[in-house]
Amino acid sequence: MTTVSIVLCCMGLIGSPAAGPSPVADQRTDVGQPADIQSLHAALAEARRRRQTGQSGHGDLARRAAWQFYQAGHPLIAIEVLGEVIANPESTFDLISALRMQGQYLRRLGRAAEAIEAFERLFAIVDQHPELVPQYALSYASAVEQYVLLLDAQQRYADAAVAAERVLGAEPGTFDDRQVKSLFTASIRALERSGDPAGALAKVEQLLERFPECGRDERACDLLALRARLRDPSRSTDGYIAELRAIWADPELGARPGIVEIGRLIADAYRARGLLEAAVQQDALTYARATALLAGLDDADPGVALLEESQRSLLGEMASAHRAGRPDIAEFALLRLIERAPTAAERADLEVQLQAVRDGATPPPP
Repeated sequence: MTTVSIVLCCMGLIGSPAAGPSPVADQRTDVGQPADIQSLHAALAEARRRRQTGQSGHGDLARRAAWQFYQAGHPLIAIEVLGEVIANPESTFDLISALRMQGQYLRRLGRAAEAIEAFERLFAIVDQHPELVPQYALSYASAVEQYVLLLDAQQRYADAAVAAERVLGAEPGTFDDRQVKSLFTASIRALERSGDPAGALAKVEQLLERFPECGRDERACDLLALRARLRDPSRSTDGYIAELRAIWADPELGARPGIVEIGRLIADAYRARGLLEAAVQQDALTYARATALLAGLDDADPGVALLEESQRSLLGEMASAHRAGRPDIAEFALLRLIERAPTAAERADLEVQLQAVRDGATPPPP
């Protein structure tokens, strides 16, 4: 994953919101667990009967049925049912919620144009009645999140950034913090991809000002590295290196798995400036940090695989450290690679390289 993708955010939530009506997604009622198809059709028939006879509760019942049809693997029926709710809403809440759900299901089916249309209909209603936003904040923000994802997938990055402002531009406290952080992430990504690094940097700064914990949490290293890169796209100036080294030296951040990427970025910056010895020394320090972090992780921890891959990559860089005047680092790396070699042939090739380093000759290319 790229730094932008992993990161961008301190909560890392650029994903799909909840699937259907729930206390979080619709702020009104729990829908329970998916039911069997026969009971779903019965519930849908009851919702239609109530609507036809003018009885209350038909909108909520129909939305429940739509969500349960979707959970049961019948998205087309769910979308059809939501269409009925949209055509004959019992309340503004039903209309907004049904449009959000329909847009979400259409997006998951890959019907992007229809999903965008559903979300834009929802936004048009709210734009005419902004007083509705606080009442339906979770559903509205969920729709904005998904709409931004759709625009991003279509490479409409500038539009995505503008759409995110529907939530980001609101008064703090209007929307759920998780959704706000998610949309900061989306906005930063969209602005950078649209060719507006200054705008992306401004959003990073706003995120850190509003949610300082994002500069200290598990993904803080990625976010802070992104800020450094946005400040200096060349990734090689003294200021850029100093900013990364400040992150590297922070004791709290040094205990985060993301610190390994910081070390690699420092080494890359040294290489870009031709400071090869400093680069391989940094690689060695980063390898040691990755090893220490691994020692503190459980084998089942998902971070193990990423750290082990980082170790392998670092050893590959360090194996040529003799070219930077550090044969000791090259020897260390080659010995570790020999231990890890999956085949006898690869082990033999590495041993030839190791002997060449020890003899002071130029090893054959790996």
